[in-house]
Amino acid sequence: MSMRPLGASLLGILYILVGVACLVLGVLGILSLVGVSANLSSAVTLPFLLVEKYNVSSHLAVPFGVTLLLVHLVAHSAASNVAGSAALSFLLLPGTVMAFTGGGLLKLFNWARKSAIAFSAAGIIAGVILILVFIIGTIIGFLLVLLSILVLWYLSKPEVEGLFT
Repeated sequence: MSMRPLGASLLGILYILVGVACLVLGVLGILSLVGVSANLSSAVTLPFLLVEKYNVSSHLAVPFGVTLLLVHLVAHSAASNVAGSAALSFLLLPGTVMAFTGGGLLKLFNWARKSAIAFSAAGIIAGVILILVFIIGTIIGFLLVLLSILVLWYLSKPEVEGLFT
């Protein structure tokens, strides 16, 4: 049995993290569509209350609280209207597929490599659209295109392709 290369491990972890982030934003989009997201503001203070009340290490709680705050701010600004909420809810499907793709990359499944290649092709298209449409999207679009090309190049290398079953 061959060892999994570091690049495949990093890609697998990246896909899982991005997939989970898309799932969280998708769930927040659905919750805002049904009017529940206003109560999520109190969840942001939960890690800080745990530090204060139960003497939980602040090294764990502060990054978790900051992450919750950022997710809440992004979701709240995007879900401030029905169209934004609906757009966020559409992240559930790609988020699920990305998380499973990440797991498949970690197990060196060939279907996961093909799925990552498809996501990279979509990333190039989305990046070019961002470059052409938005001013701030130029930087984000350029980084998305660059990362997608690197993933395509890495997963297309013959020695990496041969590891996937």
